[in-house]
Amino acid sequence: MRLKITNNRLKSNSCNILIGVLPLTNRVILKYFHMKKRYFLLAFVIIVTLILALYPVRIGLWLQRQNLEYKGFVKHSVDSEAGRVTYFEGGVGKSIVFIHGFLSESSNWLDAVERLLPNYHIVVIDLPGHGDSLGPLDHNLQMQTLLTGMEAVIEVIPTQQFTLVGNSLGGWVSVLYALENSEKVENLVLVNSAGLEWEYPKRYMLPTNSQDYAKKIEMMFGDEAPSIPDYILNKMIKLQTEAHIHLFDDAVSGKYYLDDLLSHLKVDTFLIWGNNDSFFPLEYAKKMAEKIKPKKGMNILHQIEGGGHTPHYTKPDIFVDTLIQMIDEK
Repeated sequence: MRLKITNNRLKSNSCNILIGVLPLTNRVILKYFHMKKRYFLLAFVIIVTLILALYPVRIGLWLQRQNLEYKGFVKHSVDSEAGRVTYFEGGVGKSIVFIHGFLSESSNWLDAVERLLPNYHIVVIDLPGHGDSLGPLDHNLQMQTLLTGMEAVIEVIPTQQFTLVGNSLGGWVSVLYALENSEKVENLVLVNSAGLEWEYPKRYMLPTNSQDYAKKIEMMFGDEAPSIPDYILNKMIKLQTEAHIHLFDDAVSGKYYLDDLLSHLKVDTFLIWGNNDSFFPLEYAKKMAEKIKPKKGMNILHQIEGGGHTPHYTKPDIFVDTLIQMIDEK
């Protein structure tokens, strides 16, 4: 009988010990998992920080391009002799096709095209060798390559006529397209466009060090040039490839200069010009306007005060108002 009582006491004591230990065990387990969670979050923050530090420019561009889709544009691609060409499309109404400049890509137009999207059919093209359009497999990027890729997109978009808007090198390519396709281009809008026989300083257009890149930005934006750390500028330099050097050399070879071609344009042509552009100052813009030979009494050159080389990016509201006035009230 005593043995039975002793066993029951032992069982009771064991239960009491177990009941006392369980909360402690739970606390230890929970503390362990909380520590694991903190370490996991810390590791995640460190990894994200390292990625942002190593690839700040690529991630920034990726986020900008994602923003195009977030704003309502649909990403498409089409195969061509210039490789697969990517473009973004959205909206309904009159069609406007946008062509970016050298070493740029579609999202450079974001601030402008998101304002136009509710009332217009918008197409924004990544030229071959830029953005997600990788260009030909042999990386032999030339002016004709850009035209071929651009034509491939225009062939598949659902419109008979459109306004063509090109910035910098994109303006140059747009003129070459409009000269051969005047029946498709209702209006041609050149935004701080390249193309005339002019000084194209390779040192600053294809900089190889952070100092020259900073000078490039100053030349593009004047007093409103952003201050960018050297390590970011060096990352941006690495985005330049041999293909871009080939393209630059081909463009300024003399085969494509527009000086004797602009007077042959058969479409209504306008110039939107940011006046803080040292690459293509107002002197250049006026020379281009004179060669276009507009209709009598027609003002085709519209300045944007402080707009820089990309007024659609630095002054999007003024740019959009000016563009709408041109294409809807001409």
